[in-house]
Amino acid sequence: KPVRFSKRVKLSNGNVAIVDTYTKEQRLPRYALPVNIHRTILNYWAKTTNRGDNMIAQNWKCSECGFPTVGLFPPEHCPKCGSGRKAFEKENEYKFPEDEIEAIINACWKVSYGLYMVSSRHGDKINGQICNTLFQITSDPPRIAIGINHGNLTHEYIEKSEVFAASILGKDDHRIVRRFGYRSGRDFDKFKGTPTITGRTGCPVYKDAIGYIECSLLKDKTVDAGTHSIFIGDIAGGKVFKDEEPMTYAYYQKTKDKP
Repeated sequence: KPVRFSKRVKLSNGNVAIVDTYTKEQRLPRYALPVNIHRTILNYWAKTTNRGDNMIAQNWKCSECGFPTVGLFPPEHCPKCGSGRKAFEKENEYKFPEDEIEAIINACWKVSYGLYMVSSRHGDKINGQICNTLFQITSDPPRIAIGINHGNLTHEYIEKSEVFAASILGKDDHRIVRRFGYRSGRDFDKFKGTPTITGRTGCPVYKDAIGYIECSLLKDKTVDAGTHSIFIGDIAGGKVFKDEEPMTYAYYQKTKDKP
């Protein structure tokens, strides 16, 4: 199916608009963007294309299950409980001053991210996805925090198994980013043909990665951050396979056409 994505287009008057388009090419999905950047981009697009206040991106929450989302309109169905659009209620929105919007967007793009293949399991089922929100949050005890979209299959598996692993990608792992970042594990076996080993927690690890870290979830410390959950885990294992420079999100964007 064609993939919808947003892109920046420079207008003749010098403004920059964010527009939606469709392509058959594989690109990083919209949910790869932090939710605050997504909201800011939508707002800026609405303002620079003179869509009016009724086209400003809003925060929505399902009244049946509490599922949060951001968009110009609520989704047709709740991805968590299946309730219809009428179940979504508008929440209060934090709005930036209009003259600061472009500066905020540019500042957010300067925030540095790595790229990781985060995996988990549920029984004999496994899944993985690309994640750019991962960091060591404490050193004593050693703990890792990751941000995962509520609607992702990996999110579901982490909640159920309470374990996850993060394979650290190298600068030549563009194929892995495309394979694990553009499709859902609900309808595609991402690990088929991908060399893996099984970690101490039972999570699959990409064998050709720079290295990996695996964690046991601290469930009472999970944070609901809106469209994403912040999972915090105690490090349960890890290893360095090779001494190379890791891939960053900025590097991938500059070289994403590389095979």
